[in-house]
Amino acid sequence: YILYQHRAKKGYEGIKETPVDGYQFTLIHDHDKCYYSYGTSHQKCLAHELRYLEDSIINEKELTWNRKMKELLQNTIHRFKINELSEDDIVQIRKDYDDIILLGEKEYGEHPPNRYYSDGYNTFKRMRDYKESVLYFLDHKEIPYTNNEAELDLRKIKRKSRSIGSFRSSASIGYYCDFMSIIETARRKDQNIFEIIKQKL
Repeated sequence: YILYQHRAKKGYEGIKETPVDGYQFTLIHDHDKCYYSYGTSHQKCLAHELRYLEDSIINEKELTWNRKMKELLQNTIHRFKINELSEDDIVQIRKDYDDIILLGEKEYGEHPPNRYYSDGYNTFKRMRDYKESVLYFLDHKEIPYTNNEAELDLRKIKRKSRSIGSFRSSASIGYYCDFMSIIETARRKDQNIFEIIKQKL
């Protein structure tokens, strides 16, 4: 199912009265800390993390931890997709991950982040502090390692908002979100969209 909702605020206020509020399963998301107060487990979107690592590589050329982490994650994802990871491999990946974090600690001790660019260090801290959320998919093969599917579904709404500029009221945004939820859910389930809309009217 696909559900679009318009919220006036982000964070905890924005999550109230949405399916996330009270959700009892795994949440897949980029790193918004408020999500960690919901769900029973978490998988960080690795597509986001790989982009952050690439940004660190470009802006912190004196460091090597970022390159090693990107290579580890890319190789892990590739082997995961072709079902080539044994239990021993997963143990080794976790050890390699810890070694890279130790390397990052050492390198940032020698090359502290400056006030002009701190995003790389912030990426490092997230990967250090949220290791289990980065690697959750390794022990739970039914869980995707990105939220790309949701991002693609959201792109339709973002394109529309750019083309029309604005809505006349919050209510009209709500109607649009309801309408799109019905259409995209029907499309996902290979149902006749016209027939589904007729049933709802």
